[in-house]
Amino acid sequence: MKHTKHDIFISSIHNKQKLQVVFYSKKDDTYVTRKCAPLDFGPKATEKIPVDRYHLWDFLSPSGPHTTSLEADRIRSISLVEETFDPAEIVRKIREKSPNWAPQWHIRRDWDQYS
Repeated sequence: MKHTKHDIFISSIHNKQKLQVVFYSKKDDTYVTRKCAPLDFGPKATEKIPVDRYHLWDFLSPSGPHTTSLEADRIRSISLVEETFDPAEIVRKIREKSPNWAPQWHIRRDWDQYS
């Protein structure tokens, strides 16, 4: 299932533009608002039963920046932020936690060596 603002999400991948995402946090049992970078749309690589998800880099999580993957029904809203992000910085931070991680995006993009 796709969110009603799916096109905004996809265009922000290509434009390297940050998003404001309001979503239901299971941990907090409420809706939270986060500034995020869009990473990809599709199932997680480790899922036995593939479910499309919005993969995001959450810049403002209280536990520190990290990836989060959300099904469309958990997202209340997606809107553009007038701020860009650097894919190299995000990939570097992901690799700090998972050194063998290599991007295998579902959505084609031109992020130079991080495509």
